[in-house]
This record gives sequence, structure tokens and C-alpha cells, in this order.
Amino acid sequence: MATFRLHRFANPSTLKAIQSRYLLELLSPHEAYFTRRGLHLGDPLDYAQLSDILMSPDQGGPARLVDDLYYVHELADGAGADELLAAVIAWEKRTGTPAQFPRDLTPAEFAIRVRLIVPEVLERCCAARSLHRRRAFEYFQSMVCPGAAAPMLSACQLRALEEDLNDRLEMLRRGRGCRIAYYDVEDGMWLVIRHGQLCRREATVTEHGSSLVYYRPEVHDLLRYDRLSGDLAISAETRAIGRLYREKVGEHLFGDPNHFPRSGKFTLEPLCRDGERSLVCSDVPGIEWIKLRELQIAWGGPDGEVESHRASDLFAAYRRRCEVLPAEGIAQASFAVQFSDARVPRMVSIRPANVASYARDSDAVVVERWLRQRGFVRTASLDRSIDSWRGDGKPQLPVAHP
Repeated sequence: MATFRLHRFANPSTLKAIQSRYLLELLSPHEAYFTRRGLHLGDPLDYAQLSDILMSPDQGGPARLVDDLYYVHELADGAGADELLAAVIAWEKRTGTPAQFPRDLTPAEFAIRVRLIVPEVLERCCAARSLHRRRAFEYFQSMVCPGAAAPMLSACQLRALEEDLNDRLEMLRRGRGCRIAYYDVEDGMWLVIRHGQLCRREATVTEHGSSLVYYRPEVHDLLRYDRLSGDLAISAETRAIGRLYREKVGEHLFGDPNHFPRSGKFTLEPLCRDGERSLVCSDVPGIEWIKLRELQIAWGGPDGEVESHRASDLFAAYRRRCEVLPAEGIAQASFAVQFSDARVPRMVSIRPANVASYARDSDAVVVERWLRQRGFVRTASLDRSIDSWRGDGKPQLPVAHP
């Protein structure tokens, strides 16, 4: 049961805020486990003892219980209840089946009921939430010409990929708790991969004194495949896990674990070559304006000197001092991007040759259109090597698993 961090859900006051009948509905399928741990699942429920059990999980606990508590906790707030309600309404329209939830449920109780009645809705909402967390992506180019094919991930492929990742993540001491949520979107697809991190032990304090809790924290990794460019963007816990994703996605979608070789994608040359013209975005729907906010300049040398330049508008600051950007050595650039649907600008950072960092994962699609339009994406990278073509001059197409 120590697959994921359960003690964050184990506060007695948090448990008491949930009507016992709803909590018992969630826990009763695992009655044998709680009985073995000395807890009787009945009314009245011993919240203190339940809290102690959840704060000190053992290795023999049911994995399903871990998932149940994890998903409920993630959506047990006001915003989560709104997201769940919209998702449930969409599910009802799509299936023609009324879910019929009581109107007086708290957010945690609503999440429990959704988990019990339509668990896939709760899982998808939880995965969708992770798309709004800041992270950096590393990009890998495809061996297929852009636009040559648009792979779709079948349910069979998804389960095979999940099981394969579980095997490898277990070898990396991350456990077997890997779960994948798949989203097919315009011009691409997203994979939200939840898995465990390395195990931790922490000292905790309960009403019975000091003790230790042993758990495996959870983490969300994100993969995005762009069907137009053929690029795979990866945001992973570690580089080793990123390499694993790159190999397994290539293997399961294209029949080749080396389908996404490492190659340079980004360049900052347009900043020096075109100056402020490189920030033009009037031809990119969804962006109002862009300003250069920060540069990191690597001078190198025996001391590895790096110099940072910051301003609300760096081009304007340089212009006032009658200076220009350095002709070389720019290691990273950060931009303030004013999106049409946002009140304040959000930051985007580019670090050649493969890394881009976004305030929201969903910003990537729009920003990359601007990057391509202004030449920040290497055009040479879109020219695939001769190895990516067959002798008959036709591009290699993805191999779909049955």
C-alpha cells in the first residue's frame, strides 16, 4: 500500500469532514485489509485509528485503495467539484445515462461518489489538472517526415505501453503504480503518466507519539506528440525516465525504439539576426504581444562564467543604452507572452538545443507556432536524414500494433 503518498489524506479532521456512509462506501471493498490492521469498518467509524493506518501503510495493502484515495484527494476542493460536475454532465450526454448525484454533497463526498459510479471521469479530470502545472519540455524529432502520418493510440496499445513502462519503472525502483491518461487533441496527442518516485521515510507525529511513515510520492510526467512536426516533447521526473519514454513511445507507436533520436530543435539566432522583429506575433492567433525579459549569456572560460541580463523589455533597455544583443553565447532566453485569454502575461523560456519551459503546458501549442514562424525552430531539423527514407523514395510510415 506504500505505492503513493497516502498520509496527506490521513488527517482525522479531513476524514471527519466526509459523511461516514460515503467514506465506508469507498473503503468497504478493502475491508479485509483494514480488519487485518485491526480496524472494524462500521458506524461509528474510528477516525483516529483509520488515520493511523493511512499514515503507516504496509507493503501488503491493496493498490486499488491507493488509487481511490489519490484521485479523491486531487479533486476534493471547490474547483475540482466544478471540473467534475462539467465532466459528469458531458458523460451523461455522451452515454445517455443519468448519474443522479445528491445536491448536498461536499467536494470530497462528490469526488467519492464519482469515483464509485464513473471512475474513469474522475481519473481523466485528475490527469487534466496536471496539464496546468509549470514544467520544462525536452524535444525529440521523429524519423518520419512531418505530416507523413498521424498515429492514433488504441486502447490495446495504451495498455501494452502502460504495462511495459511498469516493468521498466519497477526496475528503476519506482514501483508498479504507473497509470496513463491519453488525450487526442488537434494536431497531436497528450499522455499524462502518473507513477511513483523513489521511496521515502519521514518522521511523523500522531496522538500516540512519534513514528515513521514509509511511502512512495507520486509524480505526473507529460508527453506531447505533434503530428504536424513529428516531434515528441517530454517532461519527465529524470532524464533516465525521459529516455525510457522516448524509447517506449517509439517502439509502441512506430515499431522502433530509436524512432526519436536526440537532435537540436531550438535556436536563438533570430534574436541577434532580426532583433525586435523576431518578437512579431500578429500572425499567430492567441498571442497579443511578446517581450524579451531575460538573457543568460555563457562566456565560458575556465570559470564557466554566465551573465544574466533582465528587464521588463530588454530590447528597449538595450536601445536606450545604444547597445545590441551579443552576437554569440546566448544560452537561454525568457519571454513574457501576453495571451489573448489571459489577464497577465506568462513566461516562456527557451534553452537550445532541446528545452522549452512554459508556465502552463497548454501554452506550448500556441507558442510553438510563433517559434516556427520566426525561425526559432531549426529548419534544418525538419529535413530528415536519408536513413528515414526507403529506397523507393517513400517516407517510412508508423507501424501500428494490432
